[in-house]
Order: sequence, then C-alpha cells, then structure tokens
Amino acid sequence: MAIVLMLAEAPALAWPVLGISSAVLATLVLVKVWMVDWLTLNEIVRMIEQHYPGLNKLLETASEQLEKNDPERLDYMQQRVLAEALQASRDQGWEMESNGRLALTHVFHGASLTVFLFAFWQLAERNESSGYGNARIAFAGVEVIPGDTNIVRGASLIISAEFSDFKSDVKLVVQEPGRPKRWMSMNQSLDDPTYSYRLTNVQSNALYNVVYDGLETDLYRMMVFEYPNLKNSQAKLVYPEFTGREDKTIKNTRRLTAVEGTGLTFDFQFNKPLKSAILKARDNDRDDIVLNATENDDMKYQLLWGFNETGEFRYELHLEDQDGRMNQFPSQYVFNVMENLPPALKFKAPAGDTEVTAIEEMRLQGEARDDYGIEALGIGYQLAGEQPKHIATQYDGLATNKLDVSYIIRMEELDVEEGQVVSYFLWADDRDKEGELRRNFSDLFFATVRPFDEIFRQNRSATEGLRQEQEQRQGEGGEGGEQQQSISRLLDNQKEVISATWNLKRRKPDDKKMSEDIQVVLDSQSELLSLLEQASAMLQDSESGGQAYQANEAMRGATENLASAIDAEGKEISKALSDAILNEQTALQHLQKLRENEFQISRQQARQQRQQQQGRGNSNRAQRQLDQLNMQDSRNNYELESKAERQQQQAQQQGERAEQLQTLNRLKELARRQSDLNERLQELQIALLDSEEEAERERIERELKRLQEEQRNLIDDLDEVQQRMERNQNDELAESQQQLEQAREQMDETARNLEQQNLSQAANSGSRASRNLEEVEEDYKEQTANEFAEAMREMRRDARELDSNQNELNKAIEQDRQNSFRSLSEEGNLKDVLDITEQQKGQLDDLLKQMEQVSREAENSEKLLSQELYDGIRRAQQDNMEQSLDQLSLLMRNNLPDETSDIQRGLTENISELRDTVEQAAEKIIGNDEDAMRFAADQLDD
Repeated sequence: MAIVLMLAEAPALAWPVLGISSAVLATLVLVKVWMVDWLTLNEIVRMIEQHYPGLNKLLETASEQLEKNDPERLDYMQQRVLAEALQASRDQGWEMESNGRLALTHVFHGASLTVFLFAFWQLAERNESSGYGNARIAFAGVEVIPGDTNIVRGASLIISAEFSDFKSDVKLVVQEPGRPKRWMSMNQSLDDPTYSYRLTNVQSNALYNVVYDGLETDLYRMMVFEYPNLKNSQAKLVYPEFTGREDKTIKNTRRLTAVEGTGLTFDFQFNKPLKSAILKARDNDRDDIVLNATENDDMKYQLLWGFNETGEFRYELHLEDQDGRMNQFPSQYVFNVMENLPPALKFKAPAGDTEVTAIEEMRLQGEARDDYGIEALGIGYQLAGEQPKHIATQYDGLATNKLDVSYIIRMEELDVEEGQVVSYFLWADDRDKEGELRRNFSDLFFATVRPFDEIFRQNRSATEGLRQEQEQRQGEGGEGGEQQQSISRLLDNQKEVISATWNLKRRKPDDKKMSEDIQVVLDSQSELLSLLEQASAMLQDSESGGQAYQANEAMRGATENLASAIDAEGKEISKALSDAILNEQTALQHLQKLRENEFQISRQQARQQRQQQQGRGNSNRAQRQLDQLNMQDSRNNYELESKAERQQQQAQQQGERAEQLQTLNRLKELARRQSDLNERLQELQIALLDSEEEAERERIERELKRLQEEQRNLIDDLDEVQQRMERNQNDELAESQQQLEQAREQMDETARNLEQQNLSQAANSGSRASRNLEEVEEDYKEQTANEFAEAMREMRRDARELDSNQNELNKAIEQDRQNSFRSLSEEGNLKDVLDITEQQKGQLDDLLKQMEQVSREAENSEKLLSQELYDGIRRAQQDNMEQSLDQLSLLMRNNLPDETSDIQRGLTENISELRDTVEQAAEKIIGNDEDAMRFAADQLDD
C-alpha cells in the first residue's frame, strides 16, 4: 500500500517500479518451479528434522520404512513408527507451516501484481495527459527549489530549476484543483543554468513540476495555509442600573471604556479552529485571560469579564492553531475601567469663608456635576454644638448630570449672636457601584457673625503706626496686640482642623490610610490645645478667661473623639468624627469671642492679615472695608495677587483645553483620512467597472483589501478618541459623542461593505461617516512637549533618507530592466542594486527599532506620540517590507527585473506611508514652543 501511495504522489517513479515489479514476479516463478522440481522427500525430511530436533530421527525412520516396504504390509512396529510420526505432524503443525508459507507467498504475489498494474496505469494516464507525448522522466541533473513547500495564502512564491547545463525550453506546469493546467515559461539567469518563475497571490493548494527538452521532473506539492487571525468581533457592555444607560454593542473594537460594575461579553470569530486563544497582560502584575471556545462553533470564542477593578488594562491577543502556528501580529486591547466618582460640588457664591451680621440674609449658590446622574441636591449648615441641617432644593428630573442650587440662609431666623460661627456646605445623592444610595458633601466653609459697630481705621502713616505700636508694646496695649494676633492664628488653625476632620468624614471608612490621617489631625488639635493654654496665661479680664476655658474644654473633647475614631471600625468611625466636629466648632466659636471688637490696622498689619487668609481664599467683610479706605499698598498687592490667580487659572484652563483640543485634533485628522479613503474608493469603483484584464482586476481587488484594512485602522483610532472623551466626562461633549458613535457605525458598515465588495454602499456609508466627523471638528492647538524633540528630528531624517534611497533603488532597477541581456560590463549596476537593497534592510530595521524605543519611553509622558509610533510599527510589520526586500533581491539575482514591479510599488507605498507616520508624529513635538506662545498670547488678549 505504501508503494501505491508513493506512486500516486510521485508518478515519475512508475517506469522504475514497473521494471522492478516485473523482475520480482519472474524470479518468484522460477524459484517456485525450482523448488517443485528439485526438492526430494529425504531433503524435506531433513529440513523438518532440523527445524524440530525433538523428533529424534522419528520422521527419518518412518520415511525409510515407506521406501523399503509396501505400505499395506507393515508390521506392528513399523505401523507404530508411522503413527507416532503422523501424531507429531498433527501436534506441531507441519502442514499448517507449509500452508502459512504458501499463503504468504500468494499475498506477496498479489501485492507485486497490484504494484505492477498500478505502475502500468500511471504510465498510461501520463501519456494521455502530458503535453509532450514522448516525455521521459528526469532522473538526475535538475534541482527544483523549493520543492514541496507551504505558503501563506495570498503570498508570492519564486520557483527555480537548477540544471547542470543550459536548456532550450523550460516551462513551469501548475495544476490547481478544479482548474486546467497552467504552462508558464521560466526565465533564465544570466550566469547560471538556473530558470525561475514567480507565482503571485497564491490562493489554493496545487501540484507543480518543471518540463524541459521532452523531460519532466517529479510533481511537488504547494500547500497553502493561513495564520490564525481574527475575522470579526463584537463586544456587549451591560451597564449597571445606576448609570441609566442601555446596554451597548460595539463591533470590531479593541478599546473599551466603562464604569466599574459593567459586565462585558466579548465574542471573537476567528478564521480557523484554534488550539488556544489568550489575552496576555502587558502588565506583569496582572493575570492573562484565557478565551473559551463556544459549544456550537470551534472558530468562535468568548470572553466574559467584569469591569470591577478600576484602572487601565492592556492585553495582547495571542492565537495558536492546531498546527502550532501563532498569529503574526498580536492585536492590542485596552480596557479602561473608570471609577464611579461622587458628584463634584462647588460653591459659586460666596467663594469661601465670609462674615455676616446677625440680621443678614446670606445667599448661597452652587452647582453639582456627576458622571451618571444626581438624585438629590441641597444645602447644609451647622451651628456650634448642634447637629447639621440638610435642606433639599427642588428641581425637575430624577437623574441629571448637572444641577444648580440656590438658597438663602436668614441669620435672624437662626437667632445667632456676635462671634458665632455658622458652617455651611453642599450635599448631593447618587448611586455607588452596588447601586446603593450614597450622600456626598462639598468642602466646609464658615460664616462668622461680626459686630455691627466693627470699625477699621487707617493710621496717619506707616511710621506713626510703627511708633505707636512700639509704645503700646511697652505697656499693656502691646500685650493686647500680641494677644489678638495669637488668637487670630488660633482661629485660622482651628478652622483648618475642622476642615480636615470634615474631609476625613467624607472618605470611605475602609480607607487604608484613615487611621494614619486621623492621627495627624489629632496631633494638630493637641498642638492647638497647647498654644491655647499659653495664650490663656496672657489674658487680663475674666470674660476672656471664661471663653478660653470653654474653648480648652471643647478642644479636649475633640481630641478624645479623634482618639476614639482611630480605634473604631465601620460606621463608628463616622460617628466619632461627627462628635469631634461638634467639639471643634464649639472651640472655634469661643475663640471667635476672644477677639476684640475694635482694633487698628496698619499697612504691615493689613499685609500680614492678607497673608494669613490667603491660604483659605478669604474674601471677608473686613477686607472689603479695608479696600474702601483707599489703602494704595493693599490695592497694589491685591492687583498682583489677582493677576497671579488669573494666570494660574489660565494655565489650568489651558491645560484642560489643550487636552480637549488634542482630542479634537485627532477628530480632524480622522475626518481627513476618511475623506481621502472615500475619494480613493470612488476611483477604484470606476476603475473596476472599466477594467477588462484579469490582472488589472486582481490589482484593484488588492487595493480594495488595503482600503478595508485602512478603514479598520480608522475605526481603532476613533475608538481611542472616544475613550479619551469618556474619561474626561465632559457633558458639553455628550452630543459630539453620540455623533461619533454614529460615525463609528457608518465606518464599520463601510468596512463590511468593502469586504463583501458592495462598493456603492461602502461609498455611501463612508460619506456619511465623513460628514459626522466634520460636524464635531474644531480648531485646535497642541500641548507643548519637547522632551523627545531631538529623537524625533533624528527619526524624521532617517525616515526621509529611507524614502529617498527607495527612489534611488527604483531608478537603478528600471535601468537594469531596460537592458534585456546583461553584459559583463553591466554587472556593476546589479551590484549597486543589491547593495542598496541590503542598505535599505539595515536602515529599515534601525528605524523600526528607534520607533519602538521612543514609543516605549513616551508611553507615560506622551501617550499620543507613543500610540502613533506603535501603530506605525504595527503597520510596517504587517506590510512585510523586509520580506519584500528579500524577494526583490532574489528576483534581481535571478535576472527577473520584469517581475519586480509589484514588489517595488508596494515597497515604495509602504515606506512612504512609514515616512508620513514619522513626520506626523514629529510635528506633534517639534516646534510646539511657538504654538504655545501664540496660544498663551491669545488667551491673555481675551
């Protein structure tokens, strides 16, 4: 059977096998006749006796008796010998031995006859199908390269035949299943008796051989295979109930952004059955994710994943098929899990601590923003020693991302007195990741009730003020001034302690640093208690002493509450902190009453007061009255401080705007690329209708496939932009995000139509996608970044040089192509071509390594630069430029310059695309200083 299979695969062996099988059959017949004619009975007996020594001459004795006597006249002893011999034959199976050998002989005869007939049939078939009726088998003198081989579907293959001498007519014969044989003339190399031909776009398995001078080689197998790769995918996001969002399905995406608590079902459709599909984590501290095959389809895998841990998760999809082949270019997947942040609460007015009178109406205005919706919003205030009061405001809607709040606190209704402190805050309710209602608070601010007759007077001059201050320090007045300054510092510090305790209360009880931070606040409160005791020793009147004593007691109670909070757990921590705030506010109110009602302010005192209050951003009534005194120094300082604040705010806004403009910059780029793709699609659509030759149609189809890949790359880039916008949580861009989702659906529809060659539908959906992208496009400026400027300059120079050298290589090949027969004097041109090709390989490798290094180094500080370079590297690897350069070199060595056109065109386009990628990345870094200066100047002018 093995010989038959061998003949089926290598029919060239049919003649030799036919001859050998004929000789074997003839030999067997002769041996059979000889054995029948020349083996005597005694020889057979001796053979059996030698094979069975235990007979002890029994068979030999019986045979002698038969030869000497008549078998019918044997005596008892002779009959006994014959009976024992027959019994031994039955026991030891002499007859079966003979029959078995005979059966094996018959089987061997049959097999030989089968081989003989099959070889004869092969020869008959070849004589009918061969183009040469008198073709003979080539036994030696030719080597076909690569022989039996495997090739990637769609790739090119160079087949060469190396002879010992030159041949006149060499043809390559290719036979594909279901198609007639193809005969192609092979091109001769100049120096060697080597003949070559290049097969392009190999799509199916085939047999091939070489025919020459009436002879033909063995048949060789050309087996087509595919690397495992992803055909399409679909991600379904199941959002938590608190988001109020409907489930979302995204096709063919590699970037996903969702809030914690979101469920993910990710379906992957591959091109072939797999041995394994794994999402390998790029971060070493994370585990890989193994995809599970579905029951009904062995080419479909599924990932069930939960967005539970916040952060950015990066994976690469690694595939392995049943033959152990891995996917060549693992795709990168990015899962961004966002935290369900509490609402951002901010007061618009007043902007910080303030002072009021006992009958004043204080208007509070604020706003609240949330990522997924606010269910309740209100104002809260608290008097010293009392529990806080929460007042809900009215608004329409159940869950809104942005809400405004306004409320008036009437001090007269609170029955407050001079020196009392009213703390106030904003609160809002939303849902946590488990869907439970949670209440969130803003920062805490203070409104101090001032006396009606508080008077501010400016000294006649700074010199006189200093002289009077020195005189007062010599007497009791100096001690009062120092005492007032000491109490003022205690007041400000006590407010800081209250704010710190309030912020601790806002945090989660299971915070790991909670105990450590409570200890810091406890130490601060203990230090203030010590300072109060020192200041109490300087008090002169009993009323001030009484206030200091009560403040001291309240501070001691606060320290006890803070100490209890350190040892508490769960909700007990929040209760202990609330009790601490009550005592801290009581201490603050008593400290406030220690202050004197009348005091004089000099310029130095005013400056010191502003410095003390600058950290809290105070804009109190005292400062407004001081400004009304026309204190020129105060106004100048205020202007300087305001200018610094404005510049700081502008810098912060510029950073935020730069991020937004950077996102919109990518949108503008995407719109341009989509528009270019649409134009190219329309051109190819017209060209395909006008094409008549098969080769031209194949070229257009390859271009359409490249457009499909480019459309997929555009979708990936758009996913990145959407991910950035979702991370920013900008409500003003909500409409733009919806338009982007529509654009993405249309771009995905374009890619699917291109795959199915529905060019009209692809053009329509591509045009709609362009319009949607253009609707969200705005002017932009880039954020300054010069860290990688020098590296990008060098990289840009290398990319331009690589592109220039490719043009020189094309010119050299074109010159060689014009020479139909290369003379010895023209060998130098070939050497130049080969040298440039090797130089291109080295420069390409160096450039890709440089891009990889900069991409890795810029991953944290310049993510856009890093991602753009990474995409360029990935596209370059997919284009197989190094392999194309190798094929180009091989074709030139084999004197096939006419076969290099497709490779040249692809190399030129790919290197030009790589150069454009590097230049676009460099433009984001080089020269941004001037853009930043102009942007800052425009902002200042506004």
